[in-house]
Amino acid sequence: MSPWKALPLLPLLLLSGLRLADAAPLRTESPGTGVYRGFSFLGEVRVGEEHGDFGGGQDLREIVALTELRYTPATSWSFALTVPRVERSARVAGAGSATLSGLGDVSVTGKYRFFRQLGQWGDRQAALEVGVKLPTGESRAPVDPRLPLSVRRTLQPGSGSTDGFVDLSYQQAHGRFVQAVAVGYRSNGEDAGYRFGSEAHLNLDAEAIVLPLSYETPGHEVFALLEASLEHRAADTYRGVNVAGTRRTELLLAPGLEYVATEQLSLGLSVAFPVVSRVDREGRKSRWNALVEARFAL
Repeated sequence: MSPWKALPLLPLLLLSGLRLADAAPLRTESPGTGVYRGFSFLGEVRVGEEHGDFGGGQDLREIVALTELRYTPATSWSFALTVPRVERSARVAGAGSATLSGLGDVSVTGKYRFFRQLGQWGDRQAALEVGVKLPTGESRAPVDPRLPLSVRRTLQPGSGSTDGFVDLSYQQAHGRFVQAVAVGYRSNGEDAGYRFGSEAHLNLDAEAIVLPLSYETPGHEVFALLEASLEHRAADTYRGVNVAGTRRTELLLAPGLEYVATEQLSLGLSVAFPVVSRVDREGRKSRWNALVEARFAL
């Protein structure tokens, strides 16, 4: 599935009878609940590449087309169901290459916005979100056994494990400017003796309205964003033993643009590049990661 084959999933989200879809950070978790009450949708395509120099070179490419349905029964609560479709391909020097694709693991989340303060041209809010990822995707598709174990497991559309995660987020806006911060942790389960390393992240977001130049009433804005992500992943383990090349700590910067196209729809584009990458000797570093997003509410 090329990025061009994934992008047509986004127009499927453009339904009639929409209400306001507020702008939100693209990569930083938002404390927003999507809509006042009712349903909202998110369509997103991510494309990224990783590279490692060990043993002549490793390359991994990933495309994820994600659809999220969120239900907000009250202003402080929301629940979401996320379904990804995944394609991953890898090339390892001297060992060959492989490509796998299919539906990934479904996630179910619940968010509680425990703080909200509104003022003239201002808004502050904070939320706690917890979720579980279920082992719904294929995790044991046949792969060339010459490829390293970590590569064979990463290629699978699903992880085969039940994982839990939690995110705490805060966002404030005043006039033309928005800032957000989020911290999160993910604990991964085990499948057939293999466990992906637990993950922790800190995300920062800074936004400014660049259009319209004369900003007197909300709506139809173009936001310029700069997001930073500090991500740490512990080493994978197989039968209790660390898997070589799987521990990683990276700092990525992601400039982006978001457009509130109508009162019903917002569109976003963001590209992330690594600033610092600390990986094991046999590990892979991120090269880049692009994100295209459409968000709206029923």
